Amino acid sequence: MGMVDTGAFKMISIRPGTVEDAPEAIDLLRRSITHLCQLDHENDDQKLASWLFNKTEKSWITWVTKPELIVLVAERESRLVGISAMSHYGFILLNYVDIGAQFMGIGKAMMERLEGKAALLGIKTCRLNSTRAAQRFYTDRGYVPARLGVYGELTMEKAIQPKKARIWASLEADE
Repeated sequence: MGMVDTGAFKMISIRPGTVEDAPEAIDLLRRSITHLCQLDHENDDQKLASWLFNKTEKSWITWVTKPELIVLVAERESRLVGISAMSHYGFILLNYVDIGAQFMGIGKAMMERLEGKAALLGIKTCRLNSTRAAQRFYTDRGYVPARLGVYGELTMEKAIQPKKARIWASLEADE
């Protein structure tokens, strides 16, 4: 999927997630949720356990093999530093970066790829459930609050511009 200059220390590569990524990807997800989403789970063992219950290698394999899901990983120096996923309906399911990899443009680059793919698929609006910890990140990317869920999660959405389809198509052509 090509290299992305995040303006940070090193270039990152964003590519589709694979079955082989399962151990490292799940480890990244679990660390990121545990350490970077404390504002949301408040270090409450029950809340954390409910969040992590499906973050397993078996789940990862299901996600990356489902044709209706787009799962991306970001790599830097042969190590996973980010994970994103979106349904073919434009619902963003995952967008996590590794501990120590925040504020380097990795999450932003991955969101741009997902939005570009959404545009290519003809999706007019992307939606996601934001954690409290990530709301400013998504607001800065143009997402606006749509509704508050029963568990306190904030559903946010963003209109996708058709020009993103051209950007995505050109990125895929460069492969």
